[in-house]
Amino acid sequence: MLPHNGFLRVALFASALSIQVPSTRADDAYRSEIERFRQRRVADLKAEDGWLSVVGLHWLHQGESRLGSDPSSDIMLPAGAPAIVGSLILQEDRAVVRVSPGAKITRGDRPSPRARFARTEPASPTCSPSATSA
Repeated sequence: MLPHNGFLRVALFASALSIQVPSTRADDAYRSEIERFRQRRVADLKAEDGWLSVVGLHWLHQGESRLGSDPSSDIMLPAGAPAIVGSLILQEDRAVVRVSPGAKITRGDRPSPRARFARTEPASPTCSPSATSA
């Protein structure tokens, strides 16, 4: 056995540790970046206008579509909803929801008798409550 064998082992072990330290920092940064992305994604999904708030997917046609639980409605709502909630008017890339008298629709915690929707990009619609008439 060589007299420097123990020193050589210690030197090799120390150099291996120093090589792994930067990659551990890079791994930590990557994991942190992934965790931030996941948190943002979950927040976006849970937002009022996020995908988890979608209760139905209905293809809209230009013009007026009736909303409600009545079987004759163009857009069927669940059985617990009023028979006639109102209508959705689609004109090109804008949509306006008109609420029927007596139907209660809220946006957040506020009543919303009318709302306008405009497509800002394919996967991100915007909604702005409005009290004006179409």
